[in-house]
Amino acid sequence: MRRFLIILIVFMLLLSGCNDEKSITFKGKSDHWTANYVEKLSEAGARDPSGQLLSSNYVSQKLSLKYEGLNVSSVGRVKYSYETRHGSGSGHTVLNQDGYLIISGGHGGNNASLTESDTVIVVTVEWNGIKEVIRLTAR
Repeated sequence: MRRFLIILIVFMLLLSGCNDEKSITFKGKSDHWTANYVEKLSEAGARDPSGQLLSSNYVSQKLSLKYEGLNVSSVGRVKYSYETRHGSGSGHTVLNQDGYLIISGGHGGNNASLTESDTVIVVTVEWNGIKEVIRLTAR
């Protein structure tokens, strides 16, 4: 039993050493919205003697928009678009009951990496004939 526990602990330590996660957060505000964009980089696999990762990376992305106005139910349908280093996205949706709009995604590959901290991410939000542009910077 003791030998099994030692093997299990060693195995868990090896697995935890194979997954190195880093992240970056971008934030911004406009008159009616607060935006938060988070990327998390998961590096999975072993490294060669020079430190080069031998298998792929995955970057998860999450954009959260929060309506800061007084009456969330008056917002109706929201059109949004955003542009990052890794691509862009857009769509139409309604806010949840707390006034949030959350968009998630990701991409992977051996060369997948986080957006650089000097990048400005541009988010555009349109609702009820109003349009606002939010510039997100790293925090």
